[in-house]
Amino acid sequence: MYSVLLAVGIHHREMIQRKSLNYERILNVEIEKTNNLISKLVPFHILSVIKNEKRQVDEFEDQTLLYTDMVKFNEFSKSYQEPREAVNLLNKIFSRFDQLCEENKVYKVFTVGDSYVIMGYNGRVDKNKRFRGIVVDEANRVINTGLEMIDIVKELKESTKDKILKSLNFRIGIHSGQVIAGIIGSKVVRYDIFGEGVLIANKMMFYGKYNHVCISEDTRKLLLQVPEIANEYYMTEDSSFNVPNIGKTVTSYVIERKQTESFSTTSAADLLGVDLEEEEGESSQSEKKGQSLEELTEEDMDVNTSRSI
Repeated sequence: MYSVLLAVGIHHREMIQRKSLNYERILNVEIEKTNNLISKLVPFHILSVIKNEKRQVDEFEDQTLLYTDMVKFNEFSKSYQEPREAVNLLNKIFSRFDQLCEENKVYKVFTVGDSYVIMGYNGRVDKNKRFRGIVVDEANRVINTGLEMIDIVKELKESTKDKILKSLNFRIGIHSGQVIAGIIGSKVVRYDIFGEGVLIANKMMFYGKYNHVCISEDTRKLLLQVPEIANEYYMTEDSSFNVPNIGKTVTSYVIERKQTESFSTTSAADLLGVDLEEEEGESSQSEKKGQSLEELTEEDMDVNTSRSI
């Protein structure tokens, strides 16, 4: 009789342990999903800052920013009978832009109305290790994201019969300069950007050429530091404008690819022997781990427990 009770006790304890293990695995999957979601809302390096409920201010001397603008979008949106049509159009375009940011490993800062803003630094590399190769590589990725954005809009205009949509004009401005960034807010958090570089990038967009990407002189000089990268583009001086708030005159250049295919897979960092994947190892491994457990649900847990019985 004792041996029977002992066997039942051991079996019951094993069931509890297996159920506890499955709960832990499900919890790890959910935590991983949450981290992945947050990592799309803030740069990667800010995740630990948020978890520890701390504050951090990022200062960049050479951050590359991109601003987009749909010319006269307010008038454009009024031409639709239903406001939701204009919203659906923005969603369609911006969803494609989101995909580009993922592919090109740049960070989407935010959208304001019809304006879409990105920056080159995505937080995967330690800020103190952003040497020349990485900085140029960030600028290159931002520029190519901008060029692909123009391609998407052109494709959209060419594929539609909507006369209103065919008349849509798009402009993109890019600048590399001083930027201060950090988390704003305590309940609804947002990683926001400030500084001279932000102002100039916004003006680059405002004075940009329709359906083209325009870069500032500072971004052009950055690219020229790695001739192999700079030689992939045509950079044509377009115009100059004053920025009254900072007392500067900025020169704008229209930038275009020399080849029609997508940009070279050889980055500036590769050319200079810099390892961009150094900070991505742990995150990639955790993502793979999360994917392997993704299909584990409450139902699966019950099945596993019943099998142990």
